[in-house]
Amino acid sequence: MQKGYLLLIILFGIQSLYGQIVPSSCNAPDSVILKYIDDADRLALYKIQRLNLPESDSIQILEIHSDSILNALIAVYNAGTIPESDTITRIYPIHTFPDYDLDVINIAANPNLAWMLQLKNRIIPTGHPEIDSLIATYQLTFRFYYDYPDHIQYDIASLRSPTNLNIAALAELFEEIPDVDYAEENRYMGDGMNIYESIASDHIQLVYYYGWGDCPSGCTYRRYYKFKVYYDCSVEFCGSYNNLYSALGSDEPNSKMVSIFPNPFEDLIRVNGFTEPFKYRIANIAGQIVSFGISDRKEIGNIAHLKPGLYFLSVQTENLFYTFKIIKR
Repeated sequence: MQKGYLLLIILFGIQSLYGQIVPSSCNAPDSVILKYIDDADRLALYKIQRLNLPESDSIQILEIHSDSILNALIAVYNAGTIPESDTITRIYPIHTFPDYDLDVINIAANPNLAWMLQLKNRIIPTGHPEIDSLIATYQLTFRFYYDYPDHIQYDIASLRSPTNLNIAALAELFEEIPDVDYAEENRYMGDGMNIYESIASDHIQLVYYYGWGDCPSGCTYRRYYKFKVYYDCSVEFCGSYNNLYSALGSDEPNSKMVSIFPNPFEDLIRVNGFTEPFKYRIANIAGQIVSFGISDRKEIGNIAHLKPGLYFLSVQTENLFYTFKIIKR
């Protein structure tokens, strides 16, 4: 039997324990915990940002948010009597898609500044009191220096933290320093797998998805697996689905309603089909992010500076994700 057919049989196998609650455990060896720490921290940050919680300003990712999610992820991993648990944790391990690194911050500034020259030469401390204070407080170390061509007015110094942090909140502190042009997360482009969480009074719901078929452009096919993890660490498998809205128990929107124009574009792109603000990212064919942000006006502007050529545009809300191939004239 060919490997591809075997994988499909595994992914869409008989759901013998559908709807049954089985005992599990939230305890695991360090080697397993390490596999899911990034997932728990990333999902905790998404929850904090989605619900606009006061902790959104905290640089540290508070364990009160991440620990319960980590326990749920471990419980699904340990629920070995559920065949689909093995599918998504061992046969084809599914993790959150890393939109951005949780331990890397990129700082853009004039390359002729004395402290930037220090970073270019990998010298820390840099001699800039405010920069050095943040570097020391969060134990940042040198990662990389992006030396841009002379016509670009800044270079980027990339620093790494020894632990996962709320990089967006840390970036705001760097941006308060007059010498810093901007600071941001180290972002990625693509698709292929992810995990969604939501918290109820008696359980945490986890929806895992696996995608295949041209995933750099947004995956042609997806399969979603829904679990409920109760606070005694027992696990219920709630089914597998072809779309996220079915997995979440809500109506599926008509994907044909989401469209963009013009394409090819010159200075802006309009997006039709969303009824709420959406995030967007534009990447070049090498996968480098060249523009990103949040739009609440149904259009994406400030892109006239892009060079002519082929790009990938990703637009998303909390539950929707689309990728389009776009061309700059």
